[in-house]
Amino acid sequence: VVTTTKTTRPPKAKTKRRRWKSRRRPRRHSNSNHPIYPTYYKNDIQERRIMKVVGITILRTGASLPDPIPLSMACDLSSYGFFQRQGVKEMLTFFSKTFTKRTEPGQRQSITHESYVIHCYVRSDGLAGSVITDAEDPAR
Repeated sequence: VVTTTKTTRPPKAKTKRRRWKSRRRPRRHSNSNHPIYPTYYKNDIQERRIMKVVGITILRTGASLPDPIPLSMACDLSSYGFFQRQGVKEMLTFFSKTFTKRTEPGQRQSITHESYVIHCYVRSDGLAGSVITDAEDPAR
């Protein structure tokens, strides 16, 4: 006859259970179900649409120059993806050069192209400036 002995495990030490604390979320509209990006009330700043200046360029133009020369350029490309930024910057440079070349000295003009509004001004001495904004820009 074979007898087997039963081995017993030592008793487990009692540990406290850890409970996760719930994160407080901001007050939101009742029809918003997204946990991270809630829809706030209508009087908050997020509901208002404001214009966005995408680029400002200062150029030198004249009768002796075949194309306007950009002297300085500032672009806000933070709303575009990393791989789109270079293409958008080239497009803004092209818009500035092209529309400045077509503007007569001493004149101002605003051109709407797709979702952008380009404001150009060329002084009589050949110094030009262009501002490129989104289509939300109110006319003044």
